[in-house]
Amino acid sequence: MTAVYAIVLFVLLIFPHELGHFLVAKMVGVKVNEFSFGMGPAIFKKQKGETLYAIRLLPVGGYCAMEGEDEESDDERAFVNKPAWARIAVLIAGAAMNIIIAVLVATITYKSLVSGCKATVYLGELMFKSLAMLISGEAGVSDLAGPVGIISMAGDTATYGLTYFGNLVVLMSLNLAIINLLPLPALDGGRILFVVIRKIAGEHMSDEMEGKVHGIGFMLLLALIVFVTWNDITRLFT
Repeated sequence: MTAVYAIVLFVLLIFPHELGHFLVAKMVGVKVNEFSFGMGPAIFKKQKGETLYAIRLLPVGGYCAMEGEDEESDDERAFVNKPAWARIAVLIAGAAMNIIIAVLVATITYKSLVSGCKATVYLGELMFKSLAMLISGEAGVSDLAGPVGIISMAGDTATYGLTYFGNLVVLMSLNLAIINLLPLPALDGGRILFVVIRKIAGEHMSDEMEGKVHGIGFMLLLALIVFVTWNDITRLFT
């Protein structure tokens, strides 16, 4: 059952996030090359129009690959060639969907929209306090949880019932929304920051330069994921 709850949790976290990017990208006319749920080898692929839809083996990630997202493109429908407002709308849509999921799950768990909204706000405040503790040094990177830790939490909360599992979904959805909007390279918040910076700087910053910054940020993010995953594994054995 732990595996089942973990898969449900990852689906509720990742799929709506990437779907938000995808839907808004289509709405503003951005060309989407691939919409994928999961990472690793594809177990299902279907080309429909200009977009390849895929389900991949590991349900711990996903992506909405847009034309000209990290490189120059001559296509007028490329992400990089769209107005600043359109790019920001696409980037913020993922976090917005996570917040919507948090409210919906909290509403179902607490049986009313008012109670669901109050619970979402309360858990959101906890997330901001935790982030403040991490920035101030009161909490360390070793306190973070990666995919293995999330799977463990899903199994633990599931034994206490759906209310506890619903709280975990709400908490993790808000966590994903908040973390993704931080103004750091490779995250949605960092990309939004670069849209604003490039609006001001104009031609002084190129697509290639921005792509390199996000590339470095992505590598650092992967290193952090490896670190917290190792911590998750050692915690399981200790």
